Amino acid sequence: MNPSSKHSPTLTTVSHDTMDISASDLLAERIENMVVHNPHFDHTKMLLKMKEGKVVLEGKVNTFFEKQMVQEALKHVDGIDAIYNHLEVTWN
Repeated sequence: MNPSSKHSPTLTTVSHDTMDISASDLLAERIENMVVHNPHFDHTKMLLKMKEGKVVLEGKVNTFFEKQMVQEALKHVDGIDAIYNHLEVTWN
């Protein structure tokens, strides 16, 4: 595990070769899997930042429905204490 990534608020991918996987790494992996595999929104224009159980959503989505669906999906991930939804609806 990279020591500098421990304090970084950016969502990181967990290496499955790593034996020392912390709870925050497992949470990051669960969040990433949920976002990438969810059919209700396009994750390619989003940035998710995570630190100490808090998730910040930034980027752009096409509709208010997508913005809400991201937040609703994250509500069901164990380990998230707060969600700050700063996604911008672009109507494109």
